[in-house]
Amino acid sequence: IVEGRRKNAVFFKRRFGKLSSVSIQNEVGESSWFGFALVFSNGELRNKAIQLFEKNSIDCRPVVAGNFTLNPAIKFFDYSIHGDLNSTNKIHNCGLFIGNHHYDVTNELNKVAEILESIS
Repeated sequence: IVEGRRKNAVFFKRRFGKLSSVSIQNEVGESSWFGFALVFSNGELRNKAIQLFEKNSIDCRPVVAGNFTLNPAIKFFDYSIHGDLNSTNKIHNCGLFIGNHHYDVTNELNKVAEILESIS
């Protein structure tokens, strides 16, 4: 399963690394590549991408990160914030995540990339 996902990741990095409107994740170590994170240059582009993905039946989710202090559950925790949360807010407002599979998904990734190219 992981081998198939990594093959898709090679294509993802090559295809999406050329897009000017998004930054893609960098692999540190050996990732299982269960999905692909995209961080847009601004929230407006992210929202436009989400609308087009929905229109084209492409699932996406928030990046499994972001600014947890904006989650209503935060009221149940004792916490403190050190410094600003600029990077966290960038991921929260401009990031999204699309899934991967162990089957070849190059055609699907091409479709996603074409949508992103249409809005950049």
